[in-house]
Order: sequence, then structure tokens, then C-alpha cells
Amino acid sequence: MGVAFTALAIAEARANAVGAVRLVCGEERLFIDLLLVAWHGAGGFAPGAVVESLTIEVPYSAIRALFRHGRALCLALDPEACAPYNRFSLTRFTEEPVEALASAYQARQRAHVASHALPIPAGIVAALAAPADLASGPLGLASLAVVVATATWLIARAVVRSLSWGGPGSDRRRDALEAELSRRMGFFAVAPSGVSPQFPAASPAVGFGGRQGSRRPLDPRGLPAPLRDRLGARAVRRAISGELGAQASPSPATPREPSTLPALAGSDAPLGRPRAILPILAVAALVVATLAFVQRFAIPREPPALLEIARMGSTVQARANRWAELDPAALEPLEPSLPRCLCERADSLLWRGGVPRLSLHPSSGPDDSDGAIEPDEGEYDFDFAVVNNDAEPLRDVRVVLTFSRRDEGGRRVGITERGLFYEGLLRPGRAVKWHVTAPGTEIKVEPGVVGTLEGEPAPPEAYVALARARSRAVRIHAAAMLAYHRDPRALDALRNLGAPMPAEAEVFARIRRATAEVIPCDVMAQGGRLALCLFNASAVAHRGTTLRELSETAGSSARQWELDATLPVHEGLKLDLPLQGELPPELAVDLREGARP
Repeated sequence: MGVAFTALAIAEARANAVGAVRLVCGEERLFIDLLLVAWHGAGGFAPGAVVESLTIEVPYSAIRALFRHGRALCLALDPEACAPYNRFSLTRFTEEPVEALASAYQARQRAHVASHALPIPAGIVAALAAPADLASGPLGLASLAVVVATATWLIARAVVRSLSWGGPGSDRRRDALEAELSRRMGFFAVAPSGVSPQFPAASPAVGFGGRQGSRRPLDPRGLPAPLRDRLGARAVRRAISGELGAQASPSPATPREPSTLPALAGSDAPLGRPRAILPILAVAALVVATLAFVQRFAIPREPPALLEIARMGSTVQARANRWAELDPAALEPLEPSLPRCLCERADSLLWRGGVPRLSLHPSSGPDDSDGAIEPDEGEYDFDFAVVNNDAEPLRDVRVVLTFSRRDEGGRRVGITERGLFYEGLLRPGRAVKWHVTAPGTEIKVEPGVVGTLEGEPAPPEAYVALARARSRAVRIHAAAMLAYHRDPRALDALRNLGAPMPAEAEVFARIRRATAEVIPCDVMAQGGRLALCLFNASAVAHRGTTLRELSETAGSSARQWELDATLPVHEGLKLDLPLQGELPPELAVDLREGARP
């Protein structure tokens, strides 16, 4: 019937068919047997369109392109004559059965999937398993992962190309198919190495489709009429004028068509150099250079022996001599190393019992902050404010105030209740105030929300806005909560309040201590010892601090502890100090003047 070729159609950008293909070059037509072929488009392989067997018969004039792309032979047919499979990227030409090509195609697909799936996991595993002296730090581990992933991808792509190639025999069969199709279309190609053609050789042909390799077109005047019409009259005029066909020889007579493919002779031609060798060598050189750099600069070296210092110069020798002559007793002893710690906030009586979810602030007027309200001739007249300290809004806030008075026998009589209600959501860090009047000499307050904070408090920004409230008691509460957050704006809120009243002086002092640079926290008594964390929040190390007890009853006999340890920047030291008596209710920190290392 004609010369038969069996090849594998692979997925390429120019192809729309993948699978096993057999091409038979007849006398006037090209027969294409599609065996286990599927459609391959821009979206990839469509498994639902697999064709078990399909024969397509097209004239040679329907060939639109024939050129090489790497080791593949690309063949494009007229879509009107052959649809939907009209573009093939053929490789792995063989004489084996179609079943062998099917297994080779499956192996190539598995290698193709592995080339995309393996690089990233291989890089991650290499980064995690790398020893510390090879790569350390985020940048070093990331660089190692990228290098390993790149090398894995290049090796996998090389494996895919090797599975698609088929060896030198595939190249010889590919060249034979190209020569046969060129001859059938009226062109004559150079005979491929290792193939004894049974037709006369001529000048190389140019592939249809615009790709030009080592082949040249012959005189178009010698082509068959259909092909000469496709090339057009312009090409014929160029051939006549000498632009195209100056060196062309007359069209040879069509030789006798062989009925079978000539026997392929053995070839000793060396294998083609894979394109992946140079990238792999470059990656390997990069890895070796990186390891050499790490070995040279990253690994610590042992200091030189004293006998070798003289070789390094007189200055180094003089320094070594002075160091050797020093009296060890004159050296200052090293400071003992203490465990490090961190403080979220200072230990203070302002919140030692916890921060209530709903703070209550009764006052006799806008400038009153002591929270004590007294009846005036059996009548109460005061303001009552509440603040939501929770990070979540409170819905429908209720407070019940019960007023009463006592008779001559001391019994409670004349009970009056006032219910305070705020409808809707009370947002975090917001306050609401009522004005209350009621008869009585005693008052009982029952809020609808009780308990202390278990989660996060309201954000500092809410308390910054609350510090501009009309009620002084609410503004002092806002400053205290900013100190709870360790927000430096607490001092600004105190300054805006002005001079403290006598009843406010102690609260102002506690807020200032809670916002100081050095604060104590986690204060507790353990087996007759005082355990605490002393935290330095400043950007300067401090040395020489004094812990002082604050107590109303201690007076001049207040206990204190002198510390010579250096407080590191933005860190704290865990201290274990002797304790005689009870745990101090509150501690103040005094920094020694000029005691900075």
C-alpha cells in the first residue's frame, strides 16, 4: 500500500492530538490511522474524547506545514479535510506494535506529572532536613529549597524528554518520513544519515508553515500544478528572474515509489546533547559555590594558638602580652546570669482583683471623682455612669438602684427602686450616664452585668476617646485603662486632668507607676522568698535599681531591696529575693542616678 510510519503524538502548543499514530504514504494520498488518540487543546488533554481507532485519508495537497521542532516532527493538515485532529507533534518513531507506544505514552505522562509535582515537596524536604552548618535562617533555607526544587524540575524535564525521544533510530525514521512527505509533495530532501533512499536526492525542501531549516526550495516551475497554484504566481516569477531558482536544478522525474520503508542501517552517530545538561551543570556549580562560601565564611574557626600570634604582627603580639600579664584577681567578676521574663502589665492595686466588665461611677457632679454620694435631708441627687470594659458590646444594659430609710427602731422602711436602662448595644470602651433622684438614706446597687474580664479588654483607642468625657470620674477610669494597656497616652490623659484632688493623688501615682519604664509583675511569695519579674520597657539598659515597699502602715520601716543586676533592653529578669513577713501590697521601682552600663 505504501511506506508506513508509526509514531507517538505528544502534547505541544502546536498540536491538538495526543496518542499513537500510524502514517502510510500512498501513491496520491496520505493515510493516517489514529490509534488510541485523544484531542488536546489549549485547556489540556480531554480524556472523554479518546478514539480507539480512526482512519483519515487526505491528499498531499492538504498538508499545510511540515517542520521540525527539537526532536519532534510537526505536521499540520487542512482543518477542512481533517478535523478535529489536524495538528500533530510526532516523536518516538518506531517499528514496534502500537501497544508499546501506549505504554511509552503512559510512562511519559507519569514523568510529566512528576515533573510538576515533585520539585516543591523536594525543596521543602531538603530545607527541613538540611543540617544547621549547611543552611540556617529563613533566607538560607529558602535558597536551598529553591536550588533543590530547580534541580529536581530540570532533571524531571530531562527524563520526560528522554521518554519522548526514542533514540537514534527514532531520528532516522523521522528523517525518512520527512523525506518521503517532501518527495510526495514535489520536494526532494537530503537523505538522512543511516537511510539508503530509493529515490534520487535533491536540494533540501522548505517546510510549509514559515519555518526554514537547512533545506531550500526548488524551482516552483517543476512542482505539480496544485502546489504551484498554492505558491502563487509571485514565486514563479521570482524563480524565473533568478531570485529563488537561480541554483535550482530541473525537476527530476518521479521515481518509482517503494512499497515498504527501506531497511535502516546502523548508525554510530553520537547522541544529541540534551538541552538540560547546561542548566543542570549551572545549578550544580551554584550549589558547590554556595557550599564553599558557607564553608569559608559561615563556620566559626578556632582561634590561633599563642605561638602563632607572632606571625600576625607586632600589634597583636603586644596585645597578647598585655593580656597575659594581667592579674586574674584584678579582673571584675562576671555578672551572674538570671532567667529572662516578660511583663504584659505592671502589678498594681488598680486591677489586682481583676477589671470589671461593667465599671460603675456614681458622682455628685461632673467634677466629683471619689465615688461617695450622700443624701441631702433624706434625698439623693446624683449622676450614675457605667463603662463597658469588655471587647464585646453589651446589649440592653440594666442597673437597679434600691433606696430605703430606717425608722427609730432601725428597720428599713420606705423602700424605693429606680431602674436604669440603656436600650441597644453599648460598644466597647463607651460610657452611658443617668441622673438619679430618690428619697432615702441608704442605697443598694445591682448591675445587670457582673464579673471581671475573662477575655480581651476594650481597645486603647476607645479609652483615648473616653478620656474626653465630661465626667471626671470617667476620665480617670480611661487613664487607668490606658495604663492597663501599657499605652503611653495614659500620661497625656493624666496631664489633661490637671492637678489631682486629695482623694485622687493615690490613683494618679499608681497610674504613673504602671506606665513607668521599669515595672514589677508576677509578684508572689514562695517559701519565704519574694519572686517577681522586673521588666525594662525602655530602649536603654539599666543597672542599679531599688525595689521599695508601698504600704500605709509601714511608714519609715518600709522594706526595700537593692539590685546590682543589669536590666536588658525590652526584657526582664526573674528575681528571687529574701522576704521577711507578709507579701508587700505594692512595690515601687527607683532607678539609681547615672547607673547605666
